Amino acid sequence: MPISDTDLLDPLLTPALDGLFRRPHRLGKPSGWWGHVPFAFWVMEATRPGLLVELGAHHGVSYAAFCDAVQHRRLATRCFAVDSWRGDAHAGLFDESVYRDLKTFNDAHFGAFSELLRADFDTAVGHFADGSIDLLHIDGFHTYEAVRHDYETWRPKLSSRAVVLFHDTNVRRDDFGVHRLFGELAARFPHFEFLHGHGLGVIAHGPDVPSAIAQLCAASRTDRCETLRDRFAAVGARWQGVANEQEMERSFAEQVKALVAHHTQVAGERDAAHAMTAQTEAELARVQALQRAPKSPDPRLLGERDEALRSVGHLQSEVRRVTQGYVLLERGLLEAHKIIAQLADGNARLTRSLTDTEAVASRLIPALVAPPVATEASPPPSLLQRLRWRLGGPRDTPPVPTDTDVVRGSPFFDGAWYLATYADVATAGADAAEHYALIGGRLEDRDPGPWFSTRTYFQDNPDVAERALNALAHYETHGRRENRAFPMRSLTPAVPPAPEEAAPVGVDTKRAFRERSQQELTAFLDSGRPLVLPTGEAPRVSIVIVLHNQAELTFKCLESLVGALDAPCEIVLVDNASSDRTADLLARVQGARLLPQPENLHFLRAANLGAAQARGEHLLFLNNDAQLRPGSVSAALALLDERARVGAVGGKVVLLDGRLQEAGSIVWSDGSCTGHGRGRDPGEAEFQFRREVDFCSGAFLMVRRSLFESLDGLDTAYVPAYYEETDLCMRIRLAGHSVVYEPRVEILHYEFGSADTEQTATALMEANRKVFVARHAEVLAAAHRPQGTRSFEARQRSGEQARILVIDDRIPVPSLGSGFPRARALVHSLHEGGAFVSHYPMACPVVDFDEAYAVLPREVEIVAGQGITGLAQFLRERAGFYHAVIVSRPHNMDRFLLACQEASTFLASTTLVYDAEAIFATREALKAEVLGTAPSLEDHGVELARELRMAEAAHCVLTVSDAEARHFRDAGCQDVRVLGHGIAAQPTPAAHGERRHLLFVGRVAEEDSPNVDSVRWFVREVMPRLDQRIGDGYVLDIVGSHSEGLVSALGGDRITFHGRIEDIRGFYDRARVFVAPTRFSAGIPIKVQEAAAHGLPVVASELVAGQLGWGPGGELLSAATAEAFAEACARLYLDASLWDQTRQAALSAVARDCAPSTFQGVVRAVLNDVFKAVPGQSPVPSLASELSDLARAAEAWSVSPVQRQATQGMNWMAHPRVIARLNHKATGDEGKDVYIHLKDTLAGLGWRLPVARVASLGCGFGALERGFASIQMASHIDGYDIADGAIAGARAAAAAAGLDNLHYHVADLERLELPEASYDLIFGFQSVHHISDLDRLCRMVRRALRPGGVFHLHEYVGPDRFQWTDAQLSHMNGFLLTLPERYHRLPDGIVRGPRERPLAADVIACDPTEAVRSSQIVATVERHFKVLARHDLGGALLHIGLSDIAQNFDPDNPVDMAHLNRFFALEDRLMAEGVIGSDFLVMTVLKPEEPGAMAA
Repeated sequence: MPISDTDLLDPLLTPALDGLFRRPHRLGKPSGWWGHVPFAFWVMEATRPGLLVELGAHHGVSYAAFCDAVQHRRLATRCFAVDSWRGDAHAGLFDESVYRDLKTFNDAHFGAFSELLRADFDTAVGHFADGSIDLLHIDGFHTYEAVRHDYETWRPKLSSRAVVLFHDTNVRRDDFGVHRLFGELAARFPHFEFLHGHGLGVIAHGPDVPSAIAQLCAASRTDRCETLRDRFAAVGARWQGVANEQEMERSFAEQVKALVAHHTQVAGERDAAHAMTAQTEAELARVQALQRAPKSPDPRLLGERDEALRSVGHLQSEVRRVTQGYVLLERGLLEAHKIIAQLADGNARLTRSLTDTEAVASRLIPALVAPPVATEASPPPSLLQRLRWRLGGPRDTPPVPTDTDVVRGSPFFDGAWYLATYADVATAGADAAEHYALIGGRLEDRDPGPWFSTRTYFQDNPDVAERALNALAHYETHGRRENRAFPMRSLTPAVPPAPEEAAPVGVDTKRAFRERSQQELTAFLDSGRPLVLPTGEAPRVSIVIVLHNQAELTFKCLESLVGALDAPCEIVLVDNASSDRTADLLARVQGARLLPQPENLHFLRAANLGAAQARGEHLLFLNNDAQLRPGSVSAALALLDERARVGAVGGKVVLLDGRLQEAGSIVWSDGSCTGHGRGRDPGEAEFQFRREVDFCSGAFLMVRRSLFESLDGLDTAYVPAYYEETDLCMRIRLAGHSVVYEPRVEILHYEFGSADTEQTATALMEANRKVFVARHAEVLAAAHRPQGTRSFEARQRSGEQARILVIDDRIPVPSLGSGFPRARALVHSLHEGGAFVSHYPMACPVVDFDEAYAVLPREVEIVAGQGITGLAQFLRERAGFYHAVIVSRPHNMDRFLLACQEASTFLASTTLVYDAEAIFATREALKAEVLGTAPSLEDHGVELARELRMAEAAHCVLTVSDAEARHFRDAGCQDVRVLGHGIAAQPTPAAHGERRHLLFVGRVAEEDSPNVDSVRWFVREVMPRLDQRIGDGYVLDIVGSHSEGLVSALGGDRITFHGRIEDIRGFYDRARVFVAPTRFSAGIPIKVQEAAAHGLPVVASELVAGQLGWGPGGELLSAATAEAFAEACARLYLDASLWDQTRQAALSAVARDCAPSTFQGVVRAVLNDVFKAVPGQSPVPSLASELSDLARAAEAWSVSPVQRQATQGMNWMAHPRVIARLNHKATGDEGKDVYIHLKDTLAGLGWRLPVARVASLGCGFGALERGFASIQMASHIDGYDIADGAIAGARAAAAAAGLDNLHYHVADLERLELPEASYDLIFGFQSVHHISDLDRLCRMVRRALRPGGVFHLHEYVGPDRFQWTDAQLSHMNGFLLTLPERYHRLPDGIVRGPRERPLAADVIACDPTEAVRSSQIVATVERHFKVLARHDLGGALLHIGLSDIAQNFDPDNPVDMAHLNRFFALEDRLMAEGVIGSDFLVMTVLKPEEPGAMAA
C-alpha cells in the first residue's frame, strides 16, 4: 500500500532530526570534535541528563553543543565543564585568552544552567556527589594512564543511568591510549564507537541507561552499525568542512596580512636603500671632485681632501652593500608575490572543493531524512496517530498545517541563524518562523537556515516563484514527494540583503498575515472538518468574543483557543450581523454558544450582551483579531483566585511583527493613553514582572463577573467602541479593586483588525477620550501623571508604596550558598511589607526569568542585562525614584559608591541602607592568628577601618550578628541593626538512643578555608581524645563539596566524605552530635542554626558561640581547646538527658533568633524608618493587615472542633450514621473503623505491630494520633500541622492522657521534609487536598518511608476550590427541598437556603489552601506509589448537603433516619448511574520496591 502523506511527513518533522541540522555556536574555533556535534545534540535528547560533566573543554566546541541542546530542548540539565585551561602536550599549551573567551561566551548564552570549573580533574571531583552524573565526557590528556586515571577517579560519581563518552578512540599514534581503555571497557559494557572525527566511544555504563542509548549500543552488533556511522559522519562532515573552511580562511587572512606587512616593510627598506644609494653616490662624486682639484696651499682644503681620500674606500664598499641589499629585497618581493599567488590558488581549490561538497550534500541530505521505502504491507500507525485515536480524534482528517507550522517544524529551518543573518528582522522583534513563512521565503528570497537556498529553489521551480509560495513550505509539503532537487545553500559566505532592500516588516506582515489567514480559512471550509472548541461543564471563565465580518481573523482566533485553553471555560460568540464568510465558519464551530444578532450592535453593546449570557465566575473579553497563547487563561485565573482585591487582569499584547503593543497601559492626566513598552521586545526584563496598572487593553481583559455586574457593565456612553475598557478599569479601581498586568498572559494581536479602518478607530478614540475626561476629570487631575513623566514612574500604580532598590551579586537562589537564603528572605520580607522592589544583580546580569521567579515574588522587578558596567547609567536614569537602596556585601558597596560619583544626584533623595553581611577583615585576622601568620595589628586595623568606612554614607547598617554590629557602632555608625536568618524549626524525630554518628556540614574544597581548617583540627586534635572517652563506634559524616587531597589526607572508615548533597535531612536525623569547630570566620554560622532547627544538638568553638550569642542558656556546648571540645562532645554523646535539654534550648533559641516573624519585624522597622527619613511620606501599613496565605490557613485551622461545631454546625463526617456508612464502604463492616481495618490488613501481610514509627500529616488537634495510640498502632507517632493553635491543643491532650509517644510539630506541609527511610506508615487525613505541590509531597513521603512502607490517605478528591458540578448542585438541592424547614436550621437559628457553587475567591478568602488541587490527588499518588487498596466513599452530595446541618438528624429519631437514608440512597444511585463521582476515598499505597520503579 502507498505511504500516507502523514507518514511521509512525520519522519521529516520529528524533533529527533533537529540536532543534525542546528548550526553550532563555536564555529571558527579549532577542534577535532566538529564531526560529532550532531551526535552531541542527539545524545542529550536521548539521555536527558540531570547532570552533565565534561572533562577537558579547551575552546568549548563539544561543551557548547551539549549546552545548546539543553537550551533548545529546555532540558532540566545542570552542565559543568572542568579544565585548567592551560593545555597539555596533546592539545598544545594556550594562554589566558582561551578561558576568558569561553567564559564570556558561556555566561552570555548558558549562564543559567552551565558553569566552568577551572581546576584539575582530581580537585574538581570533590564538587560532585557520588551517583550524581548522568553523562560524563572525558576528553583530557590522552595517554592510557591519564585517561584510565580520569575514568577511575570519576567512576564513583556516575549514576545508575550514566553514559560515558571518550574522544579520540580512533587515534593510535604516539602515546595516545584512549583506544586501549575503550577496548577494555567495551568488553565489560554495552558500547558504540564512531570512527570519524578521531573516534568517539560511547559506553552504556549504568544498569538503567536510557532506552535510546541501549538501542544504539545494541546496533553496534548488527548491520545497522555502518549505516549509523555513515549518517552521523555525513552530517558531521558539514560542520567539519565549515570549521576547516573558516580555519583556512583565518589562516589565509593571517598569512596575507603578514605578507602585506612584510611587503610594506620590504618596500620601505627598498626606498631607504634607494635614498642611501643616491646619498652615497653624491658623496662619492664630491670626493672624486676633490681628488681631481688642483692642490691648494689652503690647509683646510688640504685636510678635507685627505679625509675624503681616506673615506673613498669605505663609501665604495657601502655602495656595494646597499646595492646587494636592494637586489635581495627585490627578490623578497617577488617571492612574496609568488606565495600570495599560491595561497590564492589554494583558496580557489578550497572553493571548488566546497562546491563539490555542496553537490554531494545536496544529494545526501534528502536521503538522510527520506521516509522509509514503501512495501506491500500496510505501515503501522504512527505514535501520534495512535494517541489521537485514543483521545477520540478523527482518523482520516488531520488538520492542515500552516506554512508557519511547516517552516517551524522543518529540520532546515534555524530561527537563531535567521535572526543572526537578517539583522533587520531581529531589530523589528519579529518571530523568525512567521517572518520567513509570510515574507522572507515568499517575497524576499531570504534563506531559512544554513542549508536551504530559497533563491535556488525559486530559480529551479518557476511555478513556485510565480505563485509567490513559500519555498521551504512548498519543498516540505510537495517538492520532496515530487522529487524536486534539494536547493543546497552555498557553503561560501553570502552577503544578506541590505536592510533598506527589505520590505517594511510591520506593514507587510499584516498584509501577508491576512492573506494567509484567508487561504487557511478557505482550506478549512473546503475540508468539511468541524472546529471543536474545548468547553467545561462548570465553566470558571466565560470568554466573550464579539464578531463583525473579518472571518479569517475570527478563524485564527478560535483556532488558537483549541490549544491554548487550560481551564474550565465556555465560549460565547456574539455575531453582529456579519455579511462575509463568518456564518459559514460559525456553522462549523462546535462547543461555543452562538448569539447571532439581526443588526450590528457594535462592540460595546454586543460585549454587554455576551456578558449577560455568561455562566462563568469570570468574564474574559477577547478580541476576534487576537490569538491566545497557551497558559494565559490559567495564569490570569490563578491571580484572581489568589488575590481577592484584584478585579481585572490583562497581559502582553504583541503585534504581528513580534514587538509589543502594550504591557499594561498608562492613562495620563489629560485622558490620553500610552501602551507601556510599545515597539519594544516583549522579552525584555522590564516586562516580566507583575504590577498594578491604570488599565489593560480590552483585547484580553479578564474581569470578575460579579464585579462587572455590580458596575453595570461597559458604559454605553462610549458606544460604539474605544475607551470603554479604560473607563471600566477606572471604575474597578474606584470601587477598591486593582487592575493587574500579568506577564504570563500573552496574545498576538492584529491591531485595528476589528475596526473598519485605522483612521476610523483613531477618530473614535479621540471622541471618546473627551467623554472619559468629562466623567473622570477629578481623578485624572489628582491621581494621574502628566504627559512627559518618565515611563517607569507611570507604568504602575504604586500609591504610597515604598520603592526599594536591592543591589546584590545575583538572583538569590537558595541552593547557591548560605548567603542567598537570607538574601531571598530579605526580598520576600520587603515585598510582604508592602514595598515595590527592584532587584539589581551585579555579577550575573544574565537572568533566567523562570528560575528567578521561582524564588522571588512575581511583583519584583529584575533589572537584568546591565551588571557592573551599567550601574552608573541606571542610577542616573532612576534618580529620585527610589525611597531607599539596600546594597548587600562590601564589594558591591564599593562598586555602588563608585557609581554614585558618576550619578551624583541619586543619593540626594534616596536613603542608603548597607547590608554588611560580614566583616571580612576580622575573619582574615583570626585566620592569620590561628595559622601563625598574623599580620601586624596596624595592618589589621587599616583593613578593618576600610571596611567600616563603607558604612559612613549609610543611613542604616544591617549585620548578621550582635558581635559584628558592635564593630559598626564602635566606628560611629548611629543606626546598626541585626538581621540574621529566618529559619523555621523542623526537628527530626529520632531520639537520642536511635542516633549514633557525628556530623559536620560545609564546603571543604579550598585548602585555606575556615571549614577545611575546622575539619583538619577536629580529626587530628579532637577525635583521638574523643575516642578515649566514648570509643570508636561512631563515624564523622562530612557533607559538602570537598577536595580529593583532603579525602586522601583524612578519609577512612570512620571519616566519610559525602560530597554535595541536595537534601541532608537524613543526616540530621541519624546524627547524635553536630560539630562546629570553627577557629576563624565572619558573619553568623547558619549551618549551626540549621542543625539546631533540625533538633540536632551542637558542640561549637567559643568563636561560633560568641557569634551566635548562644551558650549561657544551654543552647549549645562550646569549648576553646581540643581537650575541652572532646569532653563536650562526649557529654552530649553519652548523656541523653543533657542531649534533650540542649536540643530543646536550641529549638527555643531558633524560635527566638531565627523566626521568620523576627526577620520580617526587622525589615518592617527599616521600611518604616525609611519612610520617616523621606519628607512627606507616611509609614507603610502594618503587616497585620496583610496576613500571608500561610498565616490565614494556620488561623483558620487553629479553631478547635468543639468551637467549630458550636458556631458552624456538625461536620458531616462526624454524624454517627455517616461514620457507619463510610466504615461500611471502606471495610465492609459498619462497626469497623478504617484504621482498625488497616491494622488487621498489615498484620495479615506479616507486619510486626506496633510498628516503630508513624507520621500523621495534617494532624490538627491530635484525635487521630490518640486513636492510633489506643490501638497500639506504633511505638512513636509524629504529628505535623500548620496551625500552631491546633498543635498546642494536641500536645495538651496527649500530655493529659499520659501519651508520651506522641510528638507534635508545627510545619508547613508544602515545605516539610521528613528524614529519609524513617517511617513505616504515613497518614494523610483530610490534609492532602490542602497541598498545591502534590508531586513534591509524594516524593517527600516516598523518600521518608522505609522499603515497603505504606502511605494511607483518607481524602477529599472532588472538584478544585469546591467548584461543584451542576449535577451535584441540582440533585442535592432537589433532595433538600423535600425536607421540612427544621432540617435547614443552622446553629444560630437561621434557615439555610439552597446551596450554591461558591466563588473560588471566597473559598480562598476563608482558607487559601482549601481544595487547591484536590481533583489531581489520585492521579498524582498513582504515579508515585503502588496501589494496595482503594475504596470510594461517595460524599459528592452528602458533604454539600449535610455540612452545617448534620446535627439536625437525630440518630435515635426514626423519621430523621428515614430522611437520611433517602439521601444515602440517592447518592448511591447517582454514583451507580455515573451521574456523579465519588468526592471522597480511602486509599492505601505502597512505596515501590526499587527506586525509579514508578514514574516520578
